[in-house]
This record gives sequence, structure tokens and C-alpha cells, in this order.
Amino acid sequence: INAEYMGTGKKRAKEIAREVESVGSEALFERLDTPTLRDLVEEAKLKVDKAEKARFVEALVTGKNVKGSKNDALAKAHKKAEKEAEAAANKDKPSIKKGVTYQGIFQHYGREEIFDWCKDNGLKTSGNKPELIKRILAFLDGDKENTVAQPKEKKEKKERSKSPKKEKKTTEKKASTKKSTKKTDEKKEKAEKEAEEKEEAEEEKEEAEEKKEKKGTKDTKKKN
Repeated sequence: INAEYMGTGKKRAKEIAREVESVGSEALFERLDTPTLRDLVEEAKLKVDKAEKARFVEALVTGKNVKGSKNDALAKAHKKAEKEAEAAANKDKPSIKKGVTYQGIFQHYGREEIFDWCKDNGLKTSGNKPELIKRILAFLDGDKENTVAQPKEKKEKKERSKSPKKEKKTTEKKASTKKSTKKTDEKKEKAEKEAEEKEEAEEEKEEAEEKKEKKGTKDTKKKN
């Protein structure tokens, strides 16, 4: 059975069906195309829930109507087994309270669950899974000093106590800037004043020289 049966229609359906009975192999159906398999299913008066090759092959091999493939059935069985296993695990899962063991927490709780427990109960949340478990056990034994997280209020107080220092430094810096600005302005004013005085002195000097020259000219004219 090879290409002779590929792409055939209803005319060869009976012949192919006889061949299947003699060979009895699922591989034969796998080699046929979907239209041929559909004809064979109709000839056998079988029904499938989806017009897919895998469904047609399954119906022809089992001789039964198909409502969901073998893979679907296996998937359902797998999900069911997972649910049963999860239920069994939860049944043996210990509560995190005084008396619980390290192994009990480690085997039945993931890091995220342990992290959430620490967060919900006000414990420090840093560290890996073993460290978190040890912290929980220490907390359950009464060690709150080394296990409980620092309250937010204390942090806020620290920030408040630090803020006046920052304000003081800022104020001092502003005052220093004002002083330096004032000194600069005073130097500038002094320099401007000195320049004005110098100009006035030069002008007076020029005026005195002009007067001297005029006087000299008058004396010369009188002598002449």
C-alpha cells in the first residue's frame, strides 16, 4: 500500500477498508490523506468531534466515535493526578506556628510563601530560603529583637532628626554667600570711588596747568 491509495475518494474506500483489515496497522491510516480518511469514516458510519486527521485515524483504529483525542484524555488524566498530588501535599503541609520544624517548612513551602509569611508577620525579609526559615523559627521561639523588621516610624524620626542639620548647613551656606557678596560689593564701590577721585584730581591738575599757562602768557605781554 503506497501512493496507489493516496488522494483516493469514495471509489476506493471499500478496497482500502479491506486492506486495513488484512494489514491491521495504524501506520497505514497515517499515510493516507485527510479526504480519504474522511471517506473511510463515513463509510464506517463513525463520527468525530473535529474534522482532523488524528481524529479520523483514531476513529478508524478503535472503530468507535471520537469525542476528544487520546491526547485530550491523557491531558485530563494528568491534570487530575496533579490535583490529587497537590491535595495530598496540602494535607501533610504543616502550619507555620510554634513547634514546626525546619524540614517541615523547607519541604512544604516555597521561598515566596516563606517571604510572604515574614512580611505579613513583620519580620525581616532579606536573605535566602534557609535564612528566612531560621529567622521564622527564632521568632517563634521568642527572639523578636533580631528577627522583627524596623518600624517605619523610627526611620521617619531618623530622617526628621537629620533634616534640621541639613537646614542648618543650608542656612550657613546662604549666610556665607551673602557675606562674600557684600564684601565683593564693598570692594567694587571702593574701586569706583578711587577711580572717581583719581579723575577729579587729574581734572584739577589740568585746570591748574591751564591757569598757569594763561598767567605766563599775560606776564609776557606786559613785559613787551
